[in-house]
Amino acid sequence: MISKIVQIGNVSFPSFNEERLYQIPFKKNTPLPEELSHWQPTVDSMLVGVDTDEEMYLMVDQGTVEEGTTHRRAGVHIDGNWEITGHSTGHRVMAWDTGGGGWSTKNLTTGGIILASNINGTKAYEGEVAGIVGEGGDCSHLDLRGLHTVEMQSNVAYLGNVTMLHEAVPAPQAHNRTLVRITLPASYAA
Repeated sequence: MISKIVQIGNVSFPSFNEERLYQIPFKKNTPLPEELSHWQPTVDSMLVGVDTDEEMYLMVDQGTVEEGTTHRRAGVHIDGNWEITGHSTGHRVMAWDTGGGGWSTKNLTTGGIILASNINGTKAYEGEVAGIVGEGGDCSHLDLRGLHTVEMQSNVAYLGNVTMLHEAVPAPQAHNRTLVRITLPASYAA
């Protein structure tokens, strides 16, 4: 598996107000809904150089992080692709396809994520690693020796491929943190 990460550029964030959004569909060339318009400059900055008008998904997680804890998921993992698997009782059925733990992997060669935060709290790994992705994208069992570690800096957007290995790191002190993730279309070549 190959893990890639590329720095896109600087971003800024709206005021902290404990906002949480999960997998809101949007398209690059269509403005966000009015109630989310305060996120438009952040999203636009994160999408510099991304060429697609397929549906993407916006996640915003603003939370208070206590010293020694992580804001998001601890342990090395991949996010995989956000897959629309069909319709059930009139609703879209969506789930993460990470390729592990019994998933019927559709594609782990295209797709990707873009991450940005106002406080450094994530690190990623670049390079090639052998092994199988575990349940829910878990990669904590993989040998990461020899991979390049990227300490993701605050107020900078990073583009990772669908198998970008990353993890949250414990906070050195308590703070309010904003993390924004854009999940790219499964067909996107990151």
